[in-house]
Amino acid sequence: MRGACWVVAVALGTLGWSCPAQEVVTRQVDPAVDYGDNQLTAVTGTPTLEVGYYQEQLYVPLRPGDLLPVVFGTQGGTWSMPAVRSRGVGAPVWLECTLTTLAGERLGQARAREQPVPTNDGWLEVEVLPIPVTHAPPREADPITDLYGLEATLACSEEDDAARRATISLQLVLKEG
Repeated sequence: MRGACWVVAVALGTLGWSCPAQEVVTRQVDPAVDYGDNQLTAVTGTPTLEVGYYQEQLYVPLRPGDLLPVVFGTQGGTWSMPAVRSRGVGAPVWLECTLTTLAGERLGQARAREQPVPTNDGWLEVEVLPIPVTHAPPREADPITDLYGLEATLACSEEDDAARRATISLQLVLKEG
C-alpha cells in the first residue's frame, strides 16, 4: 500500500496531494499478575518447616530415609535443590540449609534472604533453594560419585524478622539425579 501511495504521490505531487500517514498502535494485553506477596497474612501457629521436591508439578515432602537427588547444574557444579515450606513463620525470611555426611564432612551450605510465596494448601514456600554439593576442603575438586548411596543429614532453618524460627533435620540417602 505504501509503495502504491508513493507512485500516486509522485505522479500527482504537483497538485499537493499526499497519502495518509500510517499509524502504529501498541496495546498491552498482559493481565495484571498477583503473586500473593502483597497480602497481609496473620502469622499463627507453631513454627514448622518442611523440605521436599517437585515431581511432575506435584510437591512431595521428604521423610527420613528418602533419597536426596543431586544434579549437575546448567552452569556447572553439583547441586541439591529442595523446596522449603513453612508455617508459623512470616515473610521475608532468612533461610539456611546444610548438608553433612554422617562422618561429619560438610558437603554444602546455602544461606539466603527469601520471600516465600503462599501455596494453595496454606504453606509459605521457597520453591527452589540451590545447595552446592562438593567434598569438603581440601577435596572440593574431587568427583562426588563416592557419595552416592551414603546417608547425609539435611538441616534447614528459617527465621523471619520477628525472630520466629522453624527448623528441620532429616537423614537422607544421596543419589545421582
